[in-house]
Amino acid sequence: MPSLKIINNSDEEITYLLRTVPIREANLPVPAGLFISPTTKNLIFEKDTVTISPGEIGEVLLTFDFPNDPSLKGKTFMFIVEAI
Repeated sequence: MPSLKIINNSDEEITYLLRTVPIREANLPVPAGLFISPTTKNLIFEKDTVTISPGEIGEVLLTFDFPNDPSLKGKTFMFIVEAI
């Protein structure tokens, strides 16, 4: 199963709130060959927050949930994840 791993290189415990940022809100270009996901809800985090001890790695499982839409098949989508 795909996952997101976050390394805590600090000396303190850190808690991150995870969210998917709309590409247009991030104001980033979409590289050639990638597509903007129809909605940020297509990427689902196992949990919305992760707490990581100093020097440790936090891992959150990811699920990609797309409707059964023939126009989406065979495309590679870009997602931006923000940890705040």
